[in-house]
Amino acid sequence: MLYLVYVYNLNLENASFGQFVQTPSFILFFFYTILVNFILSMLRQINLLLGPGNLLKFMNGKFYHPHEEIVIFMFLDMKSSTTIAEQLGHIQYSKLVQNCFSDLAIVTKFNAKIYQYVGDEAVLTWEQNEGLENHNCLRAFFKFEETLQKRAAYYQKKYGVVPEFITEKIGTMVLRGKQETVGLYAVEQLLIKKQKGLNNPPIK
Repeated sequence: MLYLVYVYNLNLENASFGQFVQTPSFILFFFYTILVNFILSMLRQINLLLGPGNLLKFMNGKFYHPHEEIVIFMFLDMKSSTTIAEQLGHIQYSKLVQNCFSDLAIVTKFNAKIYQYVGDEAVLTWEQNEGLENHNCLRAFFKFEETLQKRAAYYQKKYGVVPEFITEKIGTMVLRGKQETVGLYAVEQLLIKKQKGLNNPPIK
């Protein structure tokens, strides 16, 4: 078998590129690469839909059994967002929000999971132990704030404004299971608690 591959490779040395791309091995490798990329892209999209780390839980059937979890939620809202949107216009404002959320990736260093984006709001989550360990849920916010301040010159030059975010930290027990959209929390319950404020003043 090795001898046949070796002879085949010797023959390819004298072949033109056009002849090479028509060989069965190249065609097989080409379609194999496309298939692998497609599968990986699909898994990435599913992982984004379910939330980081939830794909494995879904595959092992954890979401098919309703259960309770204690999760720490953090709602990040852009300060004076309506005023900024009116100043910049919807296109520039959307670019500003995208830049901010790109900088928000820094929170993953503190075990935060970016649960979802809602307009100019981002929702972060931690499992209880991870969020409380070393005050990760607080350090993540201040690190994000620090990152925005370090890039203040960039934001000021490009948008004429330096974005600021305010937040409130919410720890709650929520239900997860098959009867909801797979991988999502009981959002209605969270929004009700957020509206009530839970007597938690904003951190900033």
